[in-house]
Amino acid sequence: MSSQKGIIMYFKINRTGFHSIVRERKKYLLVIGGLLLAFLGGGPADAGEFKTRANRPSLPVLRPDQRVLVDIARAGERLVAVGERGLIVLSDDGGDHWRQAIAPVSFTLTAVDFTCAKKGWVTGHGGVILHTEDGGQTWKIQLDGNTAARIELESATAAADRAGKKKTDRLSKAEYLVKEGGDKPFLDVKFLTEKTGFACGAFGLFFGTQDGGKTWQSCMDRVDNPDEMHLFAVDFLEGQSLWIAGEGGFLALSPDRGKSFTRMDSPSAASFFAVKVSASGGVYLGGLQGNNFWSGDQGKTFQKIKNSENCTVNGVAATDDGAIVFVTAKGGMCNFDLAACIASPMQIRPNAGLSAVTQGASMGSLVAVGTAGILKTSGQTLKSQ
Repeated sequence: MSSQKGIIMYFKINRTGFHSIVRERKKYLLVIGGLLLAFLGGGPADAGEFKTRANRPSLPVLRPDQRVLVDIARAGERLVAVGERGLIVLSDDGGDHWRQAIAPVSFTLTAVDFTCAKKGWVTGHGGVILHTEDGGQTWKIQLDGNTAARIELESATAAADRAGKKKTDRLSKAEYLVKEGGDKPFLDVKFLTEKTGFACGAFGLFFGTQDGGKTWQSCMDRVDNPDEMHLFAVDFLEGQSLWIAGEGGFLALSPDRGKSFTRMDSPSAASFFAVKVSASGGVYLGGLQGNNFWSGDQGKTFQKIKNSENCTVNGVAATDDGAIVFVTAKGGMCNFDLAACIASPMQIRPNAGLSAVTQGASMGSLVAVGTAGILKTSGQTLKSQ
């Protein structure tokens, strides 16, 4: 396996789950992933290890900003990044210095989202959703994988009862989800308001809340996903539609803030790992091995984004002044030029894949995360859309 493919597969597995998942259509992927994770010092967790990670807080580490980090978000003026083994790091000076906050679990954390300087949510392996009300200083568990599986089973059972059926395809899958245990990861989270939010994940997991996460409900019946494609990313911007992107080119759009979804025609059969909705109404997709697209008409048509790296895009961000930035599995940070429909590299961190990026403390400042931790840039001249 080449180093490029190794990094690509690492992020694919990192966002799909460290744990054993035994379904035929995933065997090839997980065999590769298992070997790679073993090389990186991780590996599929057995039931005992799963229980340990679910009940063990994250451990303090030296130089947490140089560890594997998966996602980053702004909480007011603060930056919050999350990553392997429950790692959560905070910066109050634009990314120059970082300190660790202890998570109540030691699962790898996959995504972070804040609605204001204080209130934020994190998703992770083991089906966990964490919540903070103090800007990331302390965290509490709102949901875990076993509870999520039971919630989906209850929802599927109620739906079958309403239909007057003893067995449905959804009910069978929900029973299997409970039987397998709570190891399925949530892979992304997005809150529309401080009360309303959604989390998506492996094998079609899709949950929502209307009370800030005090209670979570299964929304899997709202999404047309009979093949249980992994849902890698969800995004929304006030005044725009809610989008889900995932495995095998999966795309779904909600015009009513998540109450219903329409399956969209996809411009590619390649997996999409990132989706970003911009203030101007643009929709940007980051995908596997150069399959990156944008739409200016709410997904009716898509244009392919040229990229000289031609590799996997793991994250897309929009800055306050309207610039669109992609980060890649090769360690590239690219600015999208709408006129030329090209994502041009601004900075490369060789042999250290990047997974997410956000705006720093000032215009032209960007902070990205990946396999080598934090990458900060400043003084960038970014093209706005």
